[in-house]
Amino acid sequence: MTDPGPFAPPSGALPPRPADSGPAPAPGPALPPPTGTPIATTPPAAVVVPPPPPSRPWLIPVIVAGSLVVLALLAGAVFASVTLADAVAQGPFGALGDDDVEDEFGQMDSPLRGDPGTPIAADPLTCGACFNVAHAQMITFPSGSYAALGVPITDGFTYETTVGADQVEKTGWWVSGGGMPDACYFTVTQSPLYVAPGASDGADANDDDVYYPDWHSDGEDYYLLTESFRVFDDTAQATAHLGDVEAAVGGCSSVSYPDQGWSATVAAAPALELPSSVAAYGWSEGNAYGRYYAVELQRGNLVARLVLSTDAYGATESEFRAFAEEYAAALAALAPQS
Repeated sequence: MTDPGPFAPPSGALPPRPADSGPAPAPGPALPPPTGTPIATTPPAAVVVPPPPPSRPWLIPVIVAGSLVVLALLAGAVFASVTLADAVAQGPFGALGDDDVEDEFGQMDSPLRGDPGTPIAADPLTCGACFNVAHAQMITFPSGSYAALGVPITDGFTYETTVGADQVEKTGWWVSGGGMPDACYFTVTQSPLYVAPGASDGADANDDDVYYPDWHSDGEDYYLLTESFRVFDDTAQATAHLGDVEAAVGGCSSVSYPDQGWSATVAAAPALELPSSVAAYGWSEGNAYGRYYAVELQRGNLVARLVLSTDAYGATESEFRAFAEEYAAALAALAPQS
């Protein structure tokens, strides 16, 4: 089993409603032809005029009240149908227009702005190869931390790989999806890989360990949280990697997959509140259909990446940041190997 693919754009708009196109109404029956009967020569019988109906003054208000009730029922039915159609259109993969959904995002979860901070920890560890995969496996969270993000379901599957194997797979995703520009390649991965596609710098031969814990979703896979760890050879390499991430985010304002008709804006996230030994750098991506939050946390030679894919009704960026800060605290609590 491999890690989940990047947050995919919606499959397309709902089909348009067919227009009313019934046949024209048939004409009414023709009037019978004249009979040709001559006018009678005898005087007609006296016409009996019926008495007028009795007066019913209460009937008019009853008719008016009944009409109002019918109109209210019709208005309620129209409102219910419009509300239902709007709910369908604004669902996780609905077909609401870009402007409408962007208005919804503006009300619900605009990207946060602020100083992204520095990718260097305030008080970094200097132990070189401080951690290994076993340390990454020690980081666990109570189910309530995932439930707060709307992703309480776990697939119960973990696996390990190498940077080289992971890089080859993610580059395949990028190329097959027609991702561009290459400066935004880092957005397609779930682990702390090289920030450029391909393996020209020897990434295919890199044997740094990569570890994926359980993946968490909402049960319908509308909202998905992935966690991953990369074990660098030493602290200096991990620190340099986070600096590369900062430069990559600064050089990528939007990412697109033209073959799929999908694109998203990319923006650096404001700095997190972190323990002094932990560094972090994050960003957000968004378009009319969803949001994608990501952050890389570094302590010593260990780097973790957290990624949350969601739509307008999932976790907010503030909630994701709270989770990331909790994760950073757990990373800071790891005792380095001697």
